[in-house]
Amino acid sequence: MSSEERAIRVAVVEDSAVFLRRVESLLEEVPGVMLVGTAEDAAGAARLLDETRPDVLLLDLYLKAGSGLDVLRYVNEARLPMSVLVMTSEPSDEMRAACLSLGALDCVDKVLLPDVVHGTIQKAAASGPRSSAR
Repeated sequence: MSSEERAIRVAVVEDSAVFLRRVESLLEEVPGVMLVGTAEDAAGAARLLDETRPDVLLLDLYLKAGSGLDVLRYVNEARLPMSVLVMTSEPSDEMRAACLSLGALDCVDKVLLPDVVHGTIQKAAASGPRSSAR
């Protein structure tokens, strides 16, 4: 088996180019992770997910076109087997509950992402693909 086949395949949906570069840098530091692609809006996310079928999706909650909730709904409707970590700069209990109800693994403040990205990706990979929310 090649190292590419063993890698945890991660996709990122983020509309801020500056934050996207930060996430890409964080992912480069996580052993066994391969970034398979990025998108900046909900429509691009659907195409990306269909094409790449990642193990883990790092998903911005607020996008310029569409939202992370739209993407979570798409993941469920398409029954895509992946773990989703929602990232937001404006966390609230209500939004976290909405994300979790749609099957997200967690919803974290973007400020905390450097502290949680490695552990979350490893946890997502260890738990296997999530089942779609009902």
